[in-house]
Amino acid sequence: MFALGINIILYLFAIVKVYNKDRFISIRVVVLLLYLILAIMGLVTVYNGVFFEQFGFYKEENVSIIPFFLNYFIIVLLLSSIKRNIDISQYSKESHLIKTKWKKTFEYIIFSMCIMYLVLAFFWFEKYGGVDFVDIYTSNRTGEHEFVFSNKVLNIFFFRTYQVLLWVTPFFCLLEFVKIINQIKRRQSILLMLLFYVCMYVGCLIQANRGGFIFISANALFFIIIFWKFFSRKVKRNLLVIGGVMIVIMLCFTIGITLSRSADDTELALFGIVRYLGEAFPNLGFRVWNVSEEHIMGARKFPFLYQLFGGFIPDFEGNKYDYVLYFETKYKYPVNNFQTFFGDIYAEFGIVLSFLIVICYVHLMKKIIKKTSDSILSIVFVYVTYTLLIWGGFNCKISEGFIIELLLYIISIFVIKQLFLNKKRIVRNENNDSNTSI
Repeated sequence: MFALGINIILYLFAIVKVYNKDRFISIRVVVLLLYLILAIMGLVTVYNGVFFEQFGFYKEENVSIIPFFLNYFIIVLLLSSIKRNIDISQYSKESHLIKTKWKKTFEYIIFSMCIMYLVLAFFWFEKYGGVDFVDIYTSNRTGEHEFVFSNKVLNIFFFRTYQVLLWVTPFFCLLEFVKIINQIKRRQSILLMLLFYVCMYVGCLIQANRGGFIFISANALFFIIIFWKFFSRKVKRNLLVIGGVMIVIMLCFTIGITLSRSADDTELALFGIVRYLGEAFPNLGFRVWNVSEEHIMGARKFPFLYQLFGGFIPDFEGNKYDYVLYFETKYKYPVNNFQTFFGDIYAEFGIVLSFLIVICYVHLMKKIIKKTSDSILSIVFVYVTYTLLIWGGFNCKISEGFIIELLLYIISIFVIKQLFLNKKRIVRNENNDSNTSI
C-alpha cells in the first residue's frame, strides 16, 4: 500500500509541475493525468481486495517502490521527446501548401472507405448482431475469428480498413483541423471527421474492444488540444457538443460490452471495470518485478527477429491465447494482463536494455521532429509518441508492428514533402511569440 501511495504522489507532483509550466491542459498534462487515474485505481483495487480476488493473495510488504520509480522515470523520459513547444500558429496556413488535387483525392478516398466500411458493418450486424460480445471477444482473443463474412475479399477489406483508417489518423486530422482553423469548407471538414470517428467506434464495437474506445477518444483529444486556441467560439461549441455525444455513445457501448462479458451481472461488470483500470500498477509491483531471473528477450514482441537470429518459438497456428499462455508459463510474467509500460518492456528485456531502447527511441524522435520542424508533419511524430504513452498506462506498444508503423510514417512524410506539397514556402512571422505547448 505504501509503494502504491508513493506512486500516486509521483504523478500528482508531475502534473502540478507541468501544469504550472504550461498554464493550461496540455498534451503532457493529459498523459500524466491518465497515469494518475490508473495509479489511484491501482491503490483502490488493492485496498478493496479486487486485485487479490482476481489474481490471488500477495503480501503487501513484499512490494518494492523501485519498479514504480523506474516506470515513472521511463514515462518522463518519453515525455521529454515532446517537451518542446511547437508554434502551431506557424502552420495556420499550411493547408495552402498542399496541392489542392491531392487534398481532394485524399479526402475522397477516406470518405469512400468510411462509407463502404459502414455499409459492410451494417451487413455484419445483420448477420451477427444477436451474438454476445463475450463470444466475439473470445473469438478474437483466440485468433479463431468465427464471426466473419464468407467472402474472403470482403473480409480483407472490412477488417483491414479499420487498421488503415487508424494508421492515417494523424494525416487526416491535421489536414482537416488546418482547414477548420482557416475556415476552408469548415462544415464539410467537421462532418467528414465525424464520419471518420463513427467508423472508428463501429470498428471497436465489432471487435468487442472496450479499450479501443478509450484509445480512439484519446487520439481525437490530441488534435483538439493542440488546435484548441485557434478555433472560433462556434467551432469550439460544436466540438464540445459532438464530443459530449460521442462520449455518451462510447460509454453506452463500453457498458454494453462489459455487461455482456460479465453475463449481465451488474456487480461482476463493475468488478471488471475496476480491475481493468486498476490492475496495471499492482501487477507491476506484485506479479512482474523480480518474479523471474529470465527475461523473454524479444521472443514475444519481436518474433521474426528472434527466430531470424536462431531463437525458437513453437507454432500455435494463429491461436493467440496459446501463444500468450506459452510465455506466461515459461517466463512467469503476466503478459496476458496489463502491467504498465515499464512492466511490459522489463519482462521482455530487463532494466538495462529497456532503458537503452527508450533512450534510443527518444533520441530518434527528437532528431526526426527537428528535421521535419519546417512543416506541420512534425506533429505526426509527436502523435506517435503520445499514442505510445497512452498505451503505456497499460502495456508497452514497442514491437515489430510498432517499428514497421514508425518506418511507414517516416517514408510517407518524405513522399508527401517531395511529391504532394507545393514548392513555394510561406513566409513565417518571426516576431510571432504565440506558442502552443503540447
